[in-house]
Amino acid sequence: MAEIIINYPSLFPFNSQHITVFATITQLLLVRDARSKDSGSYVTDSSAGGNEYRTLRQKYLMLEDESFALERELSDVEDEVKTLEDVKIALLDQLVVME
Repeated sequence: MAEIIINYPSLFPFNSQHITVFATITQLLLVRDARSKDSGSYVTDSSAGGNEYRTLRQKYLMLEDESFALERELSDVEDEVKTLEDVKIALLDQLVVME
């Protein structure tokens, strides 16, 4: 934070140290006021954004779980198809041998 130092003792009844403290306090008050004005809307926007983020995150996690479940199911079905194809080939081999 910048300090304002005024070194004109003849113009002001206070010394430069008093002016510096006054200027610093004024700046702090202005910053506090600006933050308090912003913080109200920021909290509202942030909580709304936070809720939206959490909702989207939950949907994403549910879709991810569903995707993993479907991948497992697909893998099981592919394994079953491979087994059935192997059985079919074995039966065709037996048929050829019987002819």
